[in-house]
Amino acid sequence: MHGRAPAVERLYFHLENQQPVYWKDSQEIGTVLAKSTIKESMFTAWMDSNKIYHHGRDLTYAEYVSKFVYDARKRCWKPRKQGNTIGRLIWVPPSSGELFYMRMMLSSAKGSQCYEDIRTVENVVYHTFREACFAKGFLGSDQEFVGALREANTWGTPHYLRKLFVKLLFMNTMDRPEYVWEQTWQWMADDIVFNHRRQGNFINPK
Repeated sequence: MHGRAPAVERLYFHLENQQPVYWKDSQEIGTVLAKSTIKESMFTAWMDSNKIYHHGRDLTYAEYVSKFVYDARKRCWKPRKQGNTIGRLIWVPPSSGELFYMRMMLSSAKGSQCYEDIRTVENVVYHTFREACFAKGFLGSDQEFVGALREANTWGTPHYLRKLFVKLLFMNTMDRPEYVWEQTWQWMADDIVFNHRRQGNFINPK
């Protein structure tokens, strides 16, 4: 039991005022939207928590669960008393635009108390998360696309990776598509030989 791996918690995030809203069929949408808690989420609670707990300001959003626990009923974070948990930001494709770039900034942003803090680099507040990523040095040489495909390769099938690569091409934002292909083609072709052999055995059974 002492060798049990720590729990992994998936952490959701969203752009400003774009948090998901849930309600029952019996509820009227007007009543739901009128609630004061409509703008609250685990992610916004993290930023609010950074205003309260000084010892959590040196942690990224993903690292926060190692020292704090989210109370869904009270919609707030509380200092962790026991356990060991690892946070993982949910994966989003580059085609999601600003949400993708915000995820990149969240990988290093610490102690953020508002969305502007996440877009701040060297005391300069950038208008978009993409601009902040450029200032941070995260973008350039198409590494963001290689990184996105590398991460998707940890859980996605080769077929999914091929579809994702095509979507990235249609975005027309790669500077060097051939470079991205050279770095990632083996992941996308991983099942081709297997499928070819299987089809061959089906057509020419022994």
